[in-house]
Amino acid sequence: MFGIDVHPVYQADINFDDTYRSGYRAVFVKVSEGTSYVPPGLAEFVERIKSHDFTLGFYHFLDNSGGDQQAANFCKQVTKLGGPEGRVLIVDFEAYGTLTPSNRILKDFVAGVRKRFGANMPIILYSGDGFWNGGESSGDASEYGVSGLWDARYADMDQHRWPRAYWTKIRSWYLSNKMWGGTPPPNRVAVQYTSAGYVGGLYVDVNKFFISRKNLVKNFTTHDIIEPTPKPTQLERNIKVVKDYGLALLKHNPKYWCWDGGSLDRDVNGRPGCFDNAPPPMHTINKMFCADLITLQLRRLGKKVPKNGIYPGGTRSFKLKYGPVMKRFNLDELREGDVAFVDFQTPHSPEGHIGFCLGDGPDAKFLQSYADSCTTLEPGLNADWTIRESHSGFYYTHYIPREHIWG
Repeated sequence: MFGIDVHPVYQADINFDDTYRSGYRAVFVKVSEGTSYVPPGLAEFVERIKSHDFTLGFYHFLDNSGGDQQAANFCKQVTKLGGPEGRVLIVDFEAYGTLTPSNRILKDFVAGVRKRFGANMPIILYSGDGFWNGGESSGDASEYGVSGLWDARYADMDQHRWPRAYWTKIRSWYLSNKMWGGTPPPNRVAVQYTSAGYVGGLYVDVNKFFISRKNLVKNFTTHDIIEPTPKPTQLERNIKVVKDYGLALLKHNPKYWCWDGGSLDRDVNGRPGCFDNAPPPMHTINKMFCADLITLQLRRLGKKVPKNGIYPGGTRSFKLKYGPVMKRFNLDELREGDVAFVDFQTPHSPEGHIGFCLGDGPDAKFLQSYADSCTTLEPGLNADWTIRESHSGFYYTHYIPREHIWG
């Protein structure tokens, strides 16, 4: 795998579309330096990178200020950019004139990052042989607690129009050199082999990785590769539609309308009719009995309303249509979109009752139009109770599995 490292200011004009099309799959961004510096335009620059399928990394450029204070600056910027999860974190340890960092500062920086992001946070160390082994020799990299090494080693300082092809020419030369840090090649993650490779319309730092993209994410971030979110099934999409419709209807606060077999003279004005077409405008629905909710949800999906010739759209209609697929009521089996049902033949509810499960399990909320008696018109459509609470006294007898009604 090949990747680039960039600065939000110096490489502000890079074309990430071209970068990706050219086969580069990782981008590493300078997000901080010292105890306070943050590149202008950082957040917007990172958002441009996130719009592509790059493995994204953040690096801090060390200076000679306190290591823990530098770690605080770095961690603050990483957090602002969405946090360290799934991101490769790198510390850049190299000569910087009178601001060159010491070994102690490097060690304190690594410890400071782990203090803030967790003891197991992977951190890659970027450096070069001349700096690491020259002057105050830094010794064995394992003393600093880093997870892997990123080498900087150039065969020349020329510009390279085709940097990936250039790597094939210098690969043998590079591998013949001894790696600094006393760590064998398995911990050598990458090499920055040119500072002037033409990528995305600019000459930038180009890197060759010695591990796969999958293993870079697996071994040098805080979690494995995030699998693509599976697309929702048609059933899941339908359940979302009817759930959203029911919750939107709830905001209009329709009152209860009792289905009583016609023995009482009830005003049906404002109650939806049981037709096989789109639901009426929500603002016109001000009365509902229990089955109206489910019939409206069916109509919202363009499905037919169950009928029996006498009480179309009522609970008896649902028993006739879905009876063969109904299951005995079990609180622990219920899922979002299941329809809880009271058989009309039970003493609990002579005409039956029906409602919609808003979530999985017994403690999810239950959407229903309900009243204590046919002489009470309150509360109407509500989600005041959980499924367990609504089942108090073993009220429900069956449920219609969601795939049989919304599928």
